[in-house]
Amino acid sequence: MNKQTHCNHTSTFKLSRAINTLPQVSDDETLAHHHIQTLQRTGKFILFSQPLVNIASRSIVSMEVLLRHRANSGKITPPTFLTSFAKLGLIPVLDMWVINHALAQISTQRVRCGFKLSINVSPQTFLIEGFASSVLDMIERSGLGYHQIELEVTE
Repeated sequence: MNKQTHCNHTSTFKLSRAINTLPQVSDDETLAHHHIQTLQRTGKFILFSQPLVNIASRSIVSMEVLLRHRANSGKITPPTFLTSFAKLGLIPVLDMWVINHALAQISTQRVRCGFKLSINVSPQTFLIEGFASSVLDMIERSGLGYHQIELEVTE
């Protein structure tokens, strides 16, 4: 199997509502808030799909969804911004956005029965109230089978 980076569709993530409702914050949180606002002003958060290809059949057998930031200049950076989201307690909000948009994007594509979609999810997101039912609803709307979705717990 071979992994190749591939962007099949982009979605943008805005946090204005979530950020504006935060209570009094520390200096670290203020810096994190400023960092995220700067990233939103200078580009957008996008989803990339990294396919896993079966070399023998030359077919894509699964896709891993990756969140990245693309600057207005086109430069794509690794997810170092996740630290800022974590400092603000927004990782579950971000994870739910990624799951929803990844499933919505894949639902517009024709995929084989054996195809799997892998999405990274942080441990704290699994603990939010209603997580399982929300994800099940998103999967049902996507048209994929439950067996086609892999939620990978991040470190």
